[in-house]
Amino acid sequence: MKTDKVQHYLNNFRRELSVYLKPDYNVKAIIFPSEEGTIIEFEFRKDQPTRDEFRKMELTIIDHLHKINVKSLNDHTTNLKFTGTNMYLEPGKIFLIKDNKDSEWTSEKAHDDVEKLINPQNAV
Repeated sequence: MKTDKVQHYLNNFRRELSVYLKPDYNVKAIIFPSEEGTIIEFEFRKDQPTRDEFRKMELTIIDHLHKINVKSLNDHTTNLKFTGTNMYLEPGKIFLIKDNKDSEWTSEKAHDDVEKLINPQNAV
């Protein structure tokens, strides 16, 4: 996925999410791109600047998962295939795993992803 599309999505996701955050909280994003999709790790931070860190491109999403600690996926990554948007919540963090389809990286999708996060009972 092109960096500018990811940045556009991140900016829209943050804008949509900001109405639900306390004023002194910001969101740091670490972006793990691969040829098949991207992992975004959002970390909530008090009194810290908003920041985005792009990591190096890998061949697969699984390659990144073996290097980062997503507790809810540990030991279960061998045969996983990710499509669409997948959301994993951990204390103080959100992990989004998105495929590279252009439809996953629009401002409308950022809005939908925040809505699913805030109101999971209404998720389609």
